[in-house]
Amino acid sequence: MDWFPLYVKDIMMSRKVSKMSNEEFGIYMKLLCHQWLDGPLPKDMEELANMCGCVVGAMVTAWEHLGLCFKEYKEGYLNTFLEEVRIEQKNRSEKASRAGRMGAEAMWAKKREAGKRNAEAMPPLSRTNGNLMPVEKRREDKIKVVKEAIKVEGALCPVCKEWCAEILEPMKGGIPALIKCQKCGYTNETQ
Repeated sequence: MDWFPLYVKDIMMSRKVSKMSNEEFGIYMKLLCHQWLDGPLPKDMEELANMCGCVVGAMVTAWEHLGLCFKEYKEGYLNTFLEEVRIEQKNRSEKASRAGRMGAEAMWAKKREAGKRNAEAMPPLSRTNGNLMPVEKRREDKIKVVKEAIKVEGALCPVCKEWCAEILEPMKGGIPALIKCQKCGYTNETQ
């Protein structure tokens, strides 16, 4: 975790902190930051001084007050309150992560289910000119195009052998149902 809450009131009301000089307080804050990022602090005063950017003598002198805020363990020095905060933050983070994961799973399950319902409700699609459209619409469009072409071109008159016949009724099985030739007057209705 990259951050920790700073309980300002607790720090300012602490008797241990109130006895620190400004230099000691700065060292104290640096040590808390190092503990938060790296865990237990080293027991060696020279290492602590290097971590805080001060000389060993200043660290030894400051430790008279700082040492009261840290407890010595086998692994090194720890501020126990900061470790309690770490555990609390870790638990919150894990809880939020679980809740987020569960929320995401529920959302995706809902979207998958909605997708299934939408897929069942939609007519089959066909790709025409790069656009998706329902198959029925595609068929209707093809029939319309054929009808338009026949209107423009007319039909072939079997008598005068020219494209001069007008289609009076739509096609049945690819053949115009009723045609009338403009040139010779032929209609297939009379047959």
